[in-house]
Amino acid sequence: ALMVAFLIVSRLLDRGYAAGNAIAGTCILILMADPLALWDSSFQMTFAAVGAVVGLGSPLVKWSLGWLQEAIADFDDTSRDARLTPAVADWRVARRLWCELWGLPHWVVTLPWRLVLSLGEIAIVSICVELVFVVFMAESFHRISPISPLLNVPAALVAAAVTPLGLVIIVLPEPLSGIAAFVSIQLLHGLTWMTGVALTLPGATFRVPSTPMWVWCLYALSVVLLVGAVYRRVRWVFGMACCLILGFQAAITLANFSEAPPRDVTLTFIDVGQGDSILVEIPNGRRMLVDGGGVSAGRFLNLRDEATFSMGENVVSPFLWSKGLRRLDVLVLTHAHNDHIDGLLDVIENFEIGELWLGRNPMVPAYRRLLGRAMEKQIPIRWVVAGDVIPFQNRTTPALRATPLLKGKVTVLHPPANWKPKKAAQNDDSVVLLIDTGKTTALLTGDIERRIDAPEAVDVLKVSHHGSRGVRLLVRSKIRIVSVGANNPFGHPHPSVLPAFRTDRLGAITVTLASPAADGLSWRFFERPLITRSKIDE
Repeated sequence: ALMVAFLIVSRLLDRGYAAGNAIAGTCILILMADPLALWDSSFQMTFAAVGAVVGLGSPLVKWSLGWLQEAIADFDDTSRDARLTPAVADWRVARRLWCELWGLPHWVVTLPWRLVLSLGEIAIVSICVELVFVVFMAESFHRISPISPLLNVPAALVAAAVTPLGLVIIVLPEPLSGIAAFVSIQLLHGLTWMTGVALTLPGATFRVPSTPMWVWCLYALSVVLLVGAVYRRVRWVFGMACCLILGFQAAITLANFSEAPPRDVTLTFIDVGQGDSILVEIPNGRRMLVDGGGVSAGRFLNLRDEATFSMGENVVSPFLWSKGLRRLDVLVLTHAHNDHIDGLLDVIENFEIGELWLGRNPMVPAYRRLLGRAMEKQIPIRWVVAGDVIPFQNRTTPALRATPLLKGKVTVLHPPANWKPKKAAQNDDSVVLLIDTGKTTALLTGDIERRIDAPEAVDVLKVSHHGSRGVRLLVRSKIRIVSVGANNPFGHPHPSVLPAFRTDRLGAITVTLASPAADGLSWRFFERPLITRSKIDE
């Protein structure tokens, strides 16, 4: 609306109109009204799209389809032929003669070519916009959809029809307004159906992690090279830039840019509100996610519509993608309560899973869905019981082949082999894991409330059931972590489990377990400086 206002004012003042100036002026006015809009993704994407259309799409359309635009314009005006290039003039004359030969009106020839021109313009502009949007799609939404430029062609045609129809509905009387509304609805349903069918095609869309900045810098240089080639009209440079852009997009979609494994076993307690989700990273490159939070946790985050919010999609997956991860070697469900299982349903969809660890759970709907998705994706399932000891397995990737042999292990303390779950999921169904690096230990308790055979003391304790008063699993520890939701109505955590680090106050908490070669413990939250055990003692 502001850009149109610039156009109208320039015409009223008998001044010229430059799209670049209008974009800049619009941007300044919006930021004067709301400076924080600069960080809004919709603001960024809108101006990026307009910039791509004006800076690249329009020049490319003029370069590639300019001859057709000139050939169709004022087709009946033979006096224009002398001012056109010989090739374009010959094209116009030949088609006029063909129409005269068969006694047909000129629109029989021009109409199909006008349609070709419109579709070509839409396709070129759509591709140019996607060249810029790929940055936002990958970093903000962690998705790359190669089919989007193709879908944008029918989408633009539908929008061109629905927009005026939607406006005239306001003023049309019945039954005309009802007819216009019916046509609009059918067009939009058709577009939705087409999109749904397209998404079923192999390779239609990919979930992608965050990409290193140096890759984006090289990608930006390739786009700049493409823009220069279009303005200079150098075909070989244009072809080379296109190849570079396609190569970088393929790398962003498929290449592995994950963070290097930590030097020591690292546990990150992700802030998922009133729920649990813990990422365990091992120096050999293996990564294990214990629980994934759930929708019910969102009730305490001031979320009005839980139906549009998923802890797995909106919190856990973005955290994993920020580390460049595409794969989780192990996925663990402690028990089938919603604040532990719901997020895993999205994690299974978004990541390659090496193995799924399960205890003994009743066949509640969420658990049934998890098993169904695991079987659809052919994920191996390991049923763990008390007494199982799983050593840290060494990866065989070339980069990690020289990693020293790890002596750590994960021991399952609960449930026992004869555990029989009830009809509804219970806190005492929880899988309890003891992580032992050979130097330090961490106890991940799920929500278990009963006493079990566990060490009397560990270095790191994930306090059971969000710090509930009824927990009878009492273990001494140097570091206590409570995964709890802010403003929860249960009064968690109970004062008896404090002092402890709390995710509701500190956000994600990362604890590093020392290996036999290291000394002591360390932990951090947000971007605060690393705190060592000696500092805490002081």
